[in-house]
Amino acid sequence: MVGLVFAGLVVAAMAVRVLLTRASVAPWIMIDELIYSEFAKSIADGGGWMNREQPAPFLSLYPALISPAWLADSMETTFSIAKAINAVLMTLAAVPVFLWARRLVPVAHAFAAALLVLLLAAFVLTGVLMTENAFFPAFLLALYAFAVALERPTILRQGLALGAVAVALGMRYQALVLLGILPTAIVLRAVLELLEERPPRRRLRFLARELARFWPLLGALGGGAIGYVLLKLVQGQSLESGLSAYGGVVRVSYVADEVFRWTVLHFAQLALVVAVAPFSALLLLLLLAPRRSFVLNAAERAFLAVAAPAVLLIVVQAGFFASRFALRIVERNMFHVAPVFFLALMLWLARGAPRPILATALAVGTPLALIGYLAKESPVDLSILSDAFSLVPVLELGDEVGIDWRWRVVALGAALLLALFALAPARILPFVLVPAVAAGLLSMSVVTYQRLTAHSELVRGVPVVGDEVSWVDRALGRDARVGFLFTPSVDPQALWQTEFWNRSIGPVFNLGLREPGHLPETFTTVDPGTGELVPVPGLPTAAGSADADYILTPRTHSIRGTIAAQRGPWTVFLVDPPLRLAETTDGIGSDGWMGADASYTNFAATDGTGRVGVRLSRFAWLGEDVPGRIRVRIGELGVDSTGAASIRRVTDTKTGVIHSGGEETFLFDTPQSAFRVEIHIEPTFSPSDFGFDDPRELGAVVTFQFFTA
Repeated sequence: MVGLVFAGLVVAAMAVRVLLTRASVAPWIMIDELIYSEFAKSIADGGGWMNREQPAPFLSLYPALISPAWLADSMETTFSIAKAINAVLMTLAAVPVFLWARRLVPVAHAFAAALLVLLLAAFVLTGVLMTENAFFPAFLLALYAFAVALERPTILRQGLALGAVAVALGMRYQALVLLGILPTAIVLRAVLELLEERPPRRRLRFLARELARFWPLLGALGGGAIGYVLLKLVQGQSLESGLSAYGGVVRVSYVADEVFRWTVLHFAQLALVVAVAPFSALLLLLLLAPRRSFVLNAAERAFLAVAAPAVLLIVVQAGFFASRFALRIVERNMFHVAPVFFLALMLWLARGAPRPILATALAVGTPLALIGYLAKESPVDLSILSDAFSLVPVLELGDEVGIDWRWRVVALGAALLLALFALAPARILPFVLVPAVAAGLLSMSVVTYQRLTAHSELVRGVPVVGDEVSWVDRALGRDARVGFLFTPSVDPQALWQTEFWNRSIGPVFNLGLREPGHLPETFTTVDPGTGELVPVPGLPTAAGSADADYILTPRTHSIRGTIAAQRGPWTVFLVDPPLRLAETTDGIGSDGWMGADASYTNFAATDGTGRVGVRLSRFAWLGEDVPGRIRVRIGELGVDSTGAASIRRVTDTKTGVIHSGGEETFLFDTPQSAFRVEIHIEPTFSPSDFGFDDPRELGAVVTFQFFTA
């Protein structure tokens, strides 16, 4: 009966989470989500582990789990199915927690532990395509398997523990930390057994006998380590090569002071993640464990033996990573141990909530001090949105009560919870403390969910194409071969969102700076005489890039060919080979404003004269007038000494002055060849000089229009 009730709770939680994921309308942890979606798409298409149609190193089994979603006809449906799979996977984390709790506490306490897990703010990740959705239940399953094996170390249980490690490693390389947790837990369990037995003599023999019971596990770990080293020696590769794309984390050097600082900050964040009282409960249990009066049974010893190293090593791991790579709190790398604290809270309550004065003072004072340190560092800005979900409510509090008061409100809430923990009568403590912790977790989850689903709406709108984000697929079909021209004026998020929502988008042609994330792409340069896009010697060229029949470009660039589709600031051209630019602009922002200089180059005007119109406007600026002197030159296209496009011979020059709220228009006859227009405005103005936030130096909003004769 208990199993059926719990199964009903899990299914109901899954259903609720599936419904909640509908509000997350776009992937917003980029480029991670794009990478996993590329893998999932390739697996669904039968291509294996491919990223942008290129072979890529293995990262996780997670893309295989969500790949059935890519069998759907539309990306809207695909994204919905993938999020539903996430909801099922992550909710399953409650299962090992409940099973573990049943070995420690009465059934009501076990239900409460599972419920607290389901209230974590990190469940907002069900709305994004991240490995945490699969790693969370796999990691907890491994910890549970460790505890079961430590409780009674049969060969079967030890084998299952190793199998659970393999499953977790398949989901995320971070699971390597389990290979440190397991032997540490075995040693700690032996120490706890020694403390319970308290033999007057032969303590070393007792410890050796206890450790020997785990010879299959320890032998497998040692043999696996030796085998791995020998394999890498035979292959002639470094040891970190087995970490694939994550090998860099062990190749760099770390600064001890920074690692310590970030580790302390992550412990503080973890106290916030679990609503402080469970943090105190685990700390108090660890302080009580060595006491002669506090007798632990086998299941409780196994729990503490696993819990202590799991929390310590996960947080230290997160501290190392943050100190060198993230430079911010990465809750995503450690929330997996939060259920351990909920189990500790339930165990402490089931044991009658013992509260010796000194130990309780330390257990209560530690999280308060940590939160005080967190407040002093105050690592709260928009960067937390993708990494530290339990800080999102703190960010929101700044809007409600002011930046100076937000941490005071947090500290007050923590103090009230810890006052209940330390002072409430034991007979009523479960009925007031558990609901209070649940309320704290729920409030953090609600605020985080609201902010991040709103953030997903903003990210979805980055390409500025309206609701029909899969417009390329709908216009050309999902099987079309469409390349993407990535230029310095394109927001990388616009590329990633367009690529995610349109399965027809294939190779990326990079015409400028390297795309963040180092995804497969073809680096190109423009032949300044013909406009042809040619690969840059010595830089990567993505296989299959020559197969693109269409090219998607921003409005600053057009391609020789026929317009096949248009949407917002984007145009898809059916390419007239070879791939050549027809016209391009430089020096113009995404909102149309130029600075001091801008240019327009037309590579296609080779069939006779035409006319080009140049319109300069300051209609959008009604502030103080800063008259700008204009010089516009037109001439035959040439190449300067650096190999860049330039005017070879000036055929006409016009001047003027532009004022606040004004407009200037110029019309030129074009040469009978490829030509270039160059604009210079002096002086420019900065809105920031007049009380606005925009710090740019602006000249005018510029548009060009070419007319054939």
